[in-house]
Amino acid sequence: MKLLIISAVALCFPVIIFWSLTQPAVEMSPEWELAIVNAGAQLPSDHPTVGEFRVLLDRLEEKVSNSRPEIVEICITAYLWRKERGHLDTLLEFTNSIDERIADQVGSPLEMESIVLDMLNL
Repeated sequence: MKLLIISAVALCFPVIIFWSLTQPAVEMSPEWELAIVNAGAQLPSDHPTVGEFRVLLDRLEEKVSNSRPEIVEICITAYLWRKERGHLDTLLEFTNSIDERIADQVGSPLEMESIVLDMLNL
C-alpha cells in the first residue's frame, strides 16, 4: 500500500509541476500594483482601492506628459523613499497629494518628476 501511494505521488508530481509552469501569469494593471503597494499585502483586482487608483491615474495622465507606467514608477519610488525617512502617509494619500499639487492642464503637459522632486525637497 505504501508503495502504491509513493508511486501515485511520483506520477502526479511532474504533472502538477508541468501544469503550474504552463499557466499564464496574471497580468497586473498599474492601478492594481499601486493598490497592493498601498496595502502592503495582496489584494483582489476588484478591491475598491484599485478603482480609486484608476481614477487618480486617469487624472494624472491628463495633467502630465509621463505615461501611465512611468507615473506608477515615480509614485512608488517617491513613496518608498518617503516611507524610509519616516513619513506615515499611504501611497494613496501621497499620490492624491501629487494630483492636488498639479493644476488642471492649461498649457503643455508637465513632467511629473520635477513636481515630485519639488515635493521631496530635492
